[in-house]
Amino acid sequence: MFTHKRFLAALGGTVLGLAAAAFFGASPAAADTDLMLQQSQIGSTASGFPSHDDDCGNAADQDGWHFVAPANANFVTLTVTFDLPGGGTQTTTLDDPADFGPPDASHAFVFTPAGATLTSGSATVAEDIKQDFFVLSHTCPGTPTTTSAPPSSSAPPSSTAPPSSSTPPEVSETPSSATSPAAGGAELPHTGAGFPVAPAVTIGFLLVAAGVLLRWRELIANAVYRRRH
Repeated sequence: MFTHKRFLAALGGTVLGLAAAAFFGASPAAADTDLMLQQSQIGSTASGFPSHDDDCGNAADQDGWHFVAPANANFVTLTVTFDLPGGGTQTTTLDDPADFGPPDASHAFVFTPAGATLTSGSATVAEDIKQDFFVLSHTCPGTPTTTSAPPSSSAPPSSTAPPSSSTPPEVSETPSSATSPAAGGAELPHTGAGFPVAPAVTIGFLLVAAGVLLRWRELIANAVYRRRH
């Protein structure tokens, strides 16, 4: 038989149960923890990082980066930034549960063009932990693609101007010296320098010889005449 006492006891138990449920339901959930990338790993490149593997799932021309949360805590968000080899930056943010793993949400993989440099990183994990940083576990280096520049078109050789026709030097004519007439219109007397000497000597000699011959004939004729008379 349901008595008044039993009713009060049942009511009291229900109230205590509801109070306990309210108390435990109102207790705070485990707090998230903000983490930073381990300081010594900032500036890392995939090829220069000491630990390599091939399990990142990156393409041949990509670098793979494997990040791990401390104490097996689950990543809630992860943001990492890289300097790219050709200039510019890449910032990757993972914030969906499907973005993490495998094998579980304490692991995260990020891909970049090969040759990138890790410059910063931050994350949030779901658990309240004492460690305040996460780490880069290992990398999977790719091979950078080299784009050969097209050969530069060489400029056509400049056309050489034809040699200018050189103007022949002017021949300056020296005016012939004209014999200027002497004052008063009279010509200057000729000197003997222009008379031929050898013919004159010969003619003189012949004249003298002819004179001597004539004189000799005259003397002979006189001598003959005297003998006859």
